[in-house]
Amino acid sequence: MSEWLNEWKRVDSTSSATASTVGQEPDELVGLSGPDFEQQWIKLMIEHHNEGVGLAEGVQRDGVSRDVNKFVSGTLVDLRFDVSRLEASKPG
Repeated sequence: MSEWLNEWKRVDSTSSATASTVGQEPDELVGLSGPDFEQQWIKLMIEHHNEGVGLAEGVQRDGVSRDVNKFVSGTLVDLRFDVSRLEASKPG
């Protein structure tokens, strides 16, 4: 994916995700458990997926590769579906 973004000069240099941080528990979850953990995890996943939606929409708008746009279209469907499921899982 970064190859595609580099090709379009759309790499987000502010991204905090690196090979060393991917898969690590976010600070906002440390020390939480049970319902508190689940509620915060859902909140973070919704934020994360919505950021992905924004990036994908930018690729659709500015991208030039048909293959990438096709991939992004499918990804948007998945991201939006996941957000709706996460929203439905929020307590109360």
